Amino acid sequence: MKSHPGSTPKTIEEQFGLNPCQLGFWNLAAQDAHKFLLAYGGGGSGKSYLILLIFMLTAMAVPRSRFGIFRLTRASCEETLFDKTLPEVLDAAFPGLAQDESKIKIRVSDMEVEFANQSVIMFDGLDENRLKKIDGNAYNYVWLNECNEFSYNHVSRLIGRLWGSMRAFPPRYSCSNIS
Repeated sequence: MKSHPGSTPKTIEEQFGLNPCQLGFWNLAAQDAHKFLLAYGGGGSGKSYLILLIFMLTAMAVPRSRFGIFRLTRASCEETLFDKTLPEVLDAAFPGLAQDESKIKIRVSDMEVEFANQSVIMFDGLDENRLKKIDGNAYNYVWLNECNEFSYNHVSRLIGRLWGSMRAFPPRYSCSNIS
């Protein structure tokens, strides 16, 4: 979001309406010292919103960065994250961005968001028939939504897809809503 000339710049909390728990996670995510982050809290507490907001801001700031957002199944990823959370974040934090094809392309059939700087956010599921596609990709950041649904094999496989030696930031792995 942009400040208007002559106005006082807003804090992160004011700019994006973060609650104290979200601000704490935001501060942890901003530190390079943390490779693995775990967000926890009740349903509707804003974990998914915040992590997607962080991914989008990072994607806009770091050209050619790659993000993988996963749920156990593609259908649940599409229903909860791509079709619900993505529009919420776009509408609240970046009004009008979704309609500006010079800055962002949302490919519905592929469940991908590509930014003008060639950064890509990919949404997917870890269904058996989707794993080969995952194995063919590399990511700077990975988010497992609903961590408690994933097996050790899923987590290991995704960690193996992280890369970052050519970037100015370390690869990250994030989990949300573990019970």
